[in-house]
Amino acid sequence: PRLVWAAHPSFSTSFYKVYRAVSNTPVSDPSTLTYELRYTSPDASTFSFTDNEIMIGSGQYFYYYVTANLVRTPKPPLESDRSNYTSIRGGMYKKGNTEEEPLTKNFSFSLDQNYPNPFNPVTSIKYQLQKNGTVTLKIFDILGNEVKTLVSGFKEKGEYTVQFDASLLPSGMYVYQLRADEYTSTKKMLLLK
Repeated sequence: PRLVWAAHPSFSTSFYKVYRAVSNTPVSDPSTLTYELRYTSPDASTFSFTDNEIMIGSGQYFYYYVTANLVRTPKPPLESDRSNYTSIRGGMYKKGNTEEEPLTKNFSFSLDQNYPNPFNPVTSIKYQLQKNGTVTLKIFDILGNEVKTLVSGFKEKGEYTVQFDASLLPSGMYVYQLRADEYTSTKKMLLLK
């Protein structure tokens, strides 16, 4: 998969790090997994990474997050807080007559209801993309004010799960909206603290 992230708001960013964890089953709280450094960008203007080590057919779940390396002269550099988690699942294989062949899955544009719902303070949002393209997934309060952007950038077709951490937000109804090419879908979720 190709991961794309937005620039860190700090002007002192020198590079980015991508961390990855692997699980045989989906997890509701990706922070419980053990992550290893998978990639260090060459500079602060690199905002993507393609992970070519995904084992297609493994059926495993791969979880990622990104951090920024912040320069603090004369103090030592500081690693930023992690980004939101994102995940992808390696495809399954079916048995052919004489050899195993990849089972290609037809994806459609879809946005699932978050789980759990109601939630406090973390919930998962799953969506599918029928084709490659630019995607945004945003959270709005009930008045229509944008409170968080979870996804913004290029994504390959497939199924994705994003974690939304609402620790800093008040209880109430929120709306999340997926935009991908001509597709737009909006759903409601309830934060109860």
